[in-house]
Amino acid sequence: MENSVQPVADDPLPKQFVRLPDWHAREGGGLFATFGSLQWFVRQYRKQLVDEGALIIRAGPGGTFCGPNFGPVAVKLLRNDSAANV
Repeated sequence: MENSVQPVADDPLPKQFVRLPDWHAREGGGLFATFGSLQWFVRQYRKQLVDEGALIIRAGPGGTFCGPNFGPVAVKLLRNDSAANV
């Protein structure tokens, strides 16, 4: 009997979540001019992003993954921050 971990059928990670650099390359350039600015944003809003299900933090070489709602959540957080500073 093989003792291997089987993927969960409804696990969205393989299809819907992408690594942070890949998200920036495909979708993030309009919102974050540089990858460094995206990294800063993730550091500042880490808890909120995780709470919203937009970010999965993994230690080690696996890296951080963005969910399909990362862009809309990022815009919402930036809008809220902007409104608070007016």
